Amino acid sequence: MKITIHHDKTLPHINYVSYVEGLKHIESNISFYTHCIQFLNMYVEEDNIKDIIVETDGDKIISIKELFMNTGIYTAKEIRKGHNIVKLFLANGFIPKERFGNEKENRNK
Repeated sequence: MKITIHHDKTLPHINYVSYVEGLKHIESNISFYTHCIQFLNMYVEEDNIKDIIVETDGDKIISIKELFMNTGIYTAKEIRKGHNIVKLFLANGFIPKERFGNEKENRNK
């Protein structure tokens, strides 16, 4: 199950769910789209969530699963479960990556 959060972005063909509806989807193991950034503080894997993806305007993304791997993709700082991911996100503490990464570059060659 995956949660996709659209931040600064709305697509007309997507049915966005509220926080309460999202919690019900998590219990039922159903992937969903939302605008609610409070889901960023949920734990990937521990809460039966495979990944939480934030999509920003301009097709850039942040994967919470990758963020906790501390690979330096989104920030040079070490991220631990004790961090408030929502506050870090709102303070622009992360640098989103291109949605397709190298795939996009390879298509242009």
